[in-house]
Amino acid sequence: MTKAETRQLLQENGFVRVDGLTARGPGENEEEVLSVDTHYPRGGRWDFNNGIYVVFTEYRELWIRSADRNGGLELVASLEMLAPNGRGMWVPCSNGEWPSAYHLLCRVANPDFDPSTH
Repeated sequence: MTKAETRQLLQENGFVRVDGLTARGPGENEEEVLSVDTHYPRGGRWDFNNGIYVVFTEYRELWIRSADRNGGLELVASLEMLAPNGRGMWVPCSNGEWPSAYHLLCRVANPDFDPSTH
């Protein structure tokens, strides 16, 4: 699957790209740039935690979506296709931390939006 096809399938399933965005935890002044650490040298993984799905694509992009949307078994089948290295990874934004709404909306409109330019 090409990068464009992967992105299109993720967007059609309600995912938003979050790598490179800064997230802030609940009630904390601490900020964290969302990225995949060295524990995952290869992409192609997915997981779920506290109502958030994550896909770490083979192109090393992090995409998340809420589990409150429909999807069920169809979604899991898509995740397995997009993430051939299986399930099991850190799930960003699943413990109360969250990027700014503005940056998320910019990424919905353009997955390549660079927050450092705004």
